[in-house]
Amino acid sequence: MMNEDSEMTPELSNSVHQRIRQIVKQNPSLVDKHIAELETILTTLATLPFKDEIQQVTLLEHVQRLQGKPHHSDFQLWRVSSSQIFGRIFNRISRRMFLEEVKRNGSEVSLPNNKERLDIFFNHLNDFGNHRNLTATSLKILAAMSITNEVLREILDQFLYKEKVAIDLREEAFELVFKVLSLHPDGALVKKILKFWRETISDDPGYQTLACLLGLFVEGSSNETFCSQERAERILDFLEAIPRPLLSLISSWQFLWWFVTEIFPTTFYKRRQEILAFINKAVAARVPVEQGQACVNRQTLQFLQWVCQQSCPEETKSEMICLLVCSSGEAESLNWMFAIDNVIKSLGLCQRLAFSTKKHIVRQLTYLAPFIKERENIVLTNFVENIASNQTLEFMDEILCEFLDFIECFVDHQRPKTIPEDILTLLSLLSRVLISVERKRKLMQLSKKSEEGLQSSLRILQLIQKYRGVLQERTNEYFDILFAAIVETLKEDKNLCEQLCNQHPCNFPSIDVLMVWTVAVAGLLSLGLFKEEIDSRCCCPVLQQAYGFSPFETLQLLFQVRTTAVKLSHLSRRQIEANSSSNALHTSQESSIGETDLLKKFVESMTMILFTPALSSWDRLLLVKKVCDVVLSTPNIVTTANFRNALEHYIPWNQSISSNNEGIHLEFYRIVDLLDNPKVLKQLSRMPLDGMFLSNSLCSVLSTKISNSFSSVNVVDIFLFIGSLQDLDQAFFDQLLPFVKVAIQVSTSGEDVLELLKELVHVVRNIRSEMIPLTMLNFAYFIENPVNKQERDKFLNEVAMRWELSPSRRVFSFLEVPRLLWKAYNTASTPTKRGELIDRVQEILKKRNKVRENRVMGNYTYIRRRIACCELEWLVLHSSLSNKAAALAFDLSLFFQPFQHLRCWTVSDVQIEDGFFKFSPQENETASDLPDRGTRPASYIAVGSVSLVKEPQKPILTPVLMAHEVIHHLTRVLEQEEDPSENAFLLWELVCSPQKPFRCKFGCVSNFFDDYVNVFLSILAEASSIEMMFHWARLDKHHVCQCSEVIMKSCKCDEDDIDKVALLKLQTGVSITLEKMRLIKPSLPWEKSYTAPCFRSLKAELKHLGDMLESRLPIEVTMKVLDLYQINIQAGIAVGEIVSLWSCKQEALALVENLQSFCERNQGSPSILKAAQSEFVWKLLKAFGRFARIRVKIFFPGLRNCLFCTTQKIHVDSTVCPNGGRK
Repeated sequence: MMNEDSEMTPELSNSVHQRIRQIVKQNPSLVDKHIAELETILTTLATLPFKDEIQQVTLLEHVQRLQGKPHHSDFQLWRVSSSQIFGRIFNRISRRMFLEEVKRNGSEVSLPNNKERLDIFFNHLNDFGNHRNLTATSLKILAAMSITNEVLREILDQFLYKEKVAIDLREEAFELVFKVLSLHPDGALVKKILKFWRETISDDPGYQTLACLLGLFVEGSSNETFCSQERAERILDFLEAIPRPLLSLISSWQFLWWFVTEIFPTTFYKRRQEILAFINKAVAARVPVEQGQACVNRQTLQFLQWVCQQSCPEETKSEMICLLVCSSGEAESLNWMFAIDNVIKSLGLCQRLAFSTKKHIVRQLTYLAPFIKERENIVLTNFVENIASNQTLEFMDEILCEFLDFIECFVDHQRPKTIPEDILTLLSLLSRVLISVERKRKLMQLSKKSEEGLQSSLRILQLIQKYRGVLQERTNEYFDILFAAIVETLKEDKNLCEQLCNQHPCNFPSIDVLMVWTVAVAGLLSLGLFKEEIDSRCCCPVLQQAYGFSPFETLQLLFQVRTTAVKLSHLSRRQIEANSSSNALHTSQESSIGETDLLKKFVESMTMILFTPALSSWDRLLLVKKVCDVVLSTPNIVTTANFRNALEHYIPWNQSISSNNEGIHLEFYRIVDLLDNPKVLKQLSRMPLDGMFLSNSLCSVLSTKISNSFSSVNVVDIFLFIGSLQDLDQAFFDQLLPFVKVAIQVSTSGEDVLELLKELVHVVRNIRSEMIPLTMLNFAYFIENPVNKQERDKFLNEVAMRWELSPSRRVFSFLEVPRLLWKAYNTASTPTKRGELIDRVQEILKKRNKVRENRVMGNYTYIRRRIACCELEWLVLHSSLSNKAAALAFDLSLFFQPFQHLRCWTVSDVQIEDGFFKFSPQENETASDLPDRGTRPASYIAVGSVSLVKEPQKPILTPVLMAHEVIHHLTRVLEQEEDPSENAFLLWELVCSPQKPFRCKFGCVSNFFDDYVNVFLSILAEASSIEMMFHWARLDKHHVCQCSEVIMKSCKCDEDDIDKVALLKLQTGVSITLEKMRLIKPSLPWEKSYTAPCFRSLKAELKHLGDMLESRLPIEVTMKVLDLYQINIQAGIAVGEIVSLWSCKQEALALVENLQSFCERNQGSPSILKAAQSEFVWKLLKAFGRFARIRVKIFFPGLRNCLFCTTQKIHVDSTVCPNGGRK
């Protein structure tokens, strides 16, 4: 049984093996009892060299992991004869692995050779058959030499001589015995525990109680203090003091013990009465389970776990457990749900409450719980939790006691009662609102007095909670004001208090404004002076914009606005009554509408003034007073359509302009004084704001230059001069503010601006009103680009005489039309030519409409605007298109622009030089990155050089250049008198549709849209009909780029005898063939998850298809070959090459039709040819057809024979030889 790998003592080895053999011979039924694991373990012990007990335990731990796995690969038992039960236990490899693991855990080990000890163990071997699960632990105890033989014998006798029962924890208890012995090897503690167990628990056949008892000594053994003998003795003393009935239920409360000893690791034995009381309560509140004994409420255990995690002192934790005990009633229906709630946690952690107060609160809540429904209970406990967790709250104990007394008033002690909803809401708000305890007590006392007091308290708390974001640290201050307003001013009147709450919208700019509004509304309500249309609809919206106002300023603002609103209301009613006396049909409803409209306009004006960020609160208040005076003196001015515009022009809206600037401050007061001038006010009301930004008001524009050079007198003079222009047309005022902005930028003083305005007025007085906008734009251009005055006036007059188009200032300014007109005027050599160019500009811009204007003014970058301006200039001065065609080209370029990837958008600048677009590269590019001066068409394409890949780049395209090409080709294929506009827009939308991407999803990246556009323009150049253009425009852009050569050659198949219908049918056949080829061709490995691969794996096939189309076969033959491509690409390639050499049309058709019929018959069957064999067949046929030049009736049988022979060869190759190989 031994071999060279064993290093054990022969004497020990022989004695052990002889003993094992003797036992097995005497008890052959051991094998029949399926104790192969036992035999393996015993034999393993016999073959391993133990030396010290630590390594014995380590090995036995490993053996235990193998227990219960009789088919484990580490064991191989060989049963050879009755005289030799055991042979080799391990094979050589397995034993080496096992021994190497043992050696890694320490030095050599040895089995105890004490005969008495081995006899004790082996005398119980027969019992292991009935208690197989105890074997591994028994071996551990045997190997632990620190355990005496007496203890070993007692333990084995205790555990091996009893019969099994239904609930058997024998194995667990036996394992725990070993762990206790490991902690206390002398065995004295184990003996005491066993003795205590036998004497105390008379009936424990399943060892359940013993396992629980032993677990108390083992749990937490990693703690160094836990291993002391003194601690173990204290635990045993504690157990002896527990009443026997309670001890018998240890399985229900043992988890509690573990938490208790964790919470009080050093003082648990001093807290005997406290812990026993807690255990008794917990056991009384056990939760029944489906099987077995009832267990402690899981939430109780979770609470204890939470206590363990706290870092507070043990005394605080003890208070928490006492509170938990206090929360249980004496009846069995204990309120544990409440007890483990966050209430006790909050109270336990609250250091500002005395423990007696905490106990009183918990007991009171526990007492009240049966009389309160669950929802109400949650509200009450949330209140206590919120109060107790507030570490900044003063007089916390007083508010909690007040709370308990308050709740007593609403409890019915006879049955569970629903507390009124208002009471619950009040408590919920009290727990959340950040006011002092004294104020909370004040509200509780008010609520107990009467129903009105309760409602008043609710309204106070609701308003405070509503404005908590504004109140912040001043909540108590607002509470005092609100409390006085409701209780003292309104006398808790239900209707008045409800009105007060309804007059508080969600937003006020500050607490000062809120307090003024609250006091004012309460006072007006108490006096009966509150008016909904005045106070709620006028005063409140104005105050909501009073940012930065002090209480005094807020009060003044409220007084001013309310006084004015009341007077306006009276004036409006008097005026309406006067009108109604002359008009019998005038109704009261119309009167109300007129009054409401007047007040609404007034409020809009006030809120607009208060919204000014550049003025201080005092300046805004001054402006409000001034506007109120103006409105009262001329009430009807408020309802004019542009009154608000006039006010906006008086206000400096720029936030960067501070009213602390002395010059601006003085200027503002002088401008405000102009509100008394009705002429200035009227003319300013005619000036719309420039764009949607308030910062573009007249005062804001002038304020940007208020300095020593812009005196206050000059600015006032500008306002007065504008007020004197009563005779000018509205078109002048529409363009006046942008003109002033330009004049301000180029002027050095206010006098200069005033002079420019006077000069402009002189010019516009001499032209017709519809020409005023364009004249003002041209005049502004000459201010920035000064020219001779005589030349300027001559140009302005000539443009004014010839121009008929009503311009859009925004569009004309965006496209730099004045610059273009002046350039065209100077370019022309004769007056006639000048007139033609001016007319051409008009014609091109004439088609602009509202929709296109919005597109022009959309999200444009600098380079896009520059390109648009250069495109317009090129169309006017350099394009050969007619006026109508040029207008269509420009309209196309701006009507639909999804050109997100055009190369022209990537340059830094562009200009027109000698009739060409000259592009400037970005800073990170070089001039060589832009293309050379192109040849398509040579009259307008840009300049550049060679790209980095050493291939000549195609010209850069702009939207107008693309539109130019489209119009040119459409005109070519359409009838001479047919307008191309409709077809141009339809084709343009197809080409530029964003729904059709031009980039492949699978890696064939095209960086720019130009790649597709260049291909498509080439297709247009070859297309012979409008139908062909639309046909190819509808296809996928990326696929068109990949198949461009095929498409181009199909478009060139235009013979004299082919009509348009046949040619279009050919285009359709080519597109269908391409699509089917794309779907027939197997995808690349990384494309298998996609359903639509592109043509990148079909480059060779596309070349063959293009060559076939280029061979100019008869159209009937070409269509048949395309049909064959759709069935079998290789067949189509082969036949296409063959028939391109044949001169007989009928023979070519016969060949294609026969082969097509052959392919169709075999289309659905599995392929009989491998790829290489298939390629060989088609190449052979191509060679055969190229050189034989024979008739089809001879050729096709040869094809079938070739395929037949190849098939037979495949069949023979696939025959399996008898020896398993292949021929």
